This record gives sequence, structure tokens and C-alpha cells, in this order.
Amino acid sequence: MTLNDAPQREEIVQAVQLLFEAGVMSHSGHGNVSARLPDGRMLLTAKGTIARLGPEDLALVDFDGRVLDGSLQPVAAEIVAMHAVIYRERPDVHSVIHTYSPLARCSAPALIIRESVVMAPCAPGTRLARELLY
Repeated sequence: MTLNDAPQREEIVQAVQLLFEAGVMSHSGHGNVSARLPDGRMLLTAKGTIARLGPEDLALVDFDGRVLDGSLQPVAAEIVAMHAVIYRERPDVHSVIHTYSPLARCSAPALIIRESVVMAPCAPGTRLARELLY
């Protein structure tokens, strides 16, 4: 963990706590959250379960999936790709929240709220994923 990204890490932790308090997260606590950093990198939750998330549970990665600080579970490559395609295609998006919430799956596949994107599962790079970004 670097001191430069400490404020963003705390913001992510607080945002995840709010999601749980609002009752929009699944009971399993599964989900992924990322935040774009100004230098073309992102902070990403390092594992699929984000209940009791702490700042140390975030990895610093580039948009190609290279881990620059921290670690990611081996299955995270597709998560990195899903978040990175949004950041590449939409420079105005600064955070991505990917939940397995029944509420999110019942609503629109992608919903832009302020500068964040809440999405239901869709494969990055597919026609559907690209259409949802515009």
C-alpha cells in the first residue's frame, strides 16, 4: 500500500460499507469495486468477498492486469478486464461497483449513477458490454 493512494483506499472502504448498510449487497458479500487513479491505474478489491473490506484488501493494478502493489486472486484476471474496459471506453467514469446483488440483477444491466457504474454480469469486450457503455 502506498501513501499516495491512501485517501482513495479509504473512500473505497467507506463506499463498500455504505453498500452493505443500504442492503444492496448479496448475503455472501461477493462483489468487486475499483477506482480509477489519475495516472492510468486502478485500485481493485483483491478478492471476491468484500464484506469487512480494509484498505490493505485493495490491489494497485494497471489496465492490462499487472499487479503493481498488493496481490490478486488468480481468478481476478476477468474482473480486471471487465473494469478496465469501462475505464478505457469511458474516461468520465471514475469507479466501478460490480455486485452479485439480487437487486442489481433485477434492474438494468448497467446503470450510471453519478460517475460510477453499477453493472450486472456481462463479458468485457462483447457487443452488449460496449453498448452498455454508451
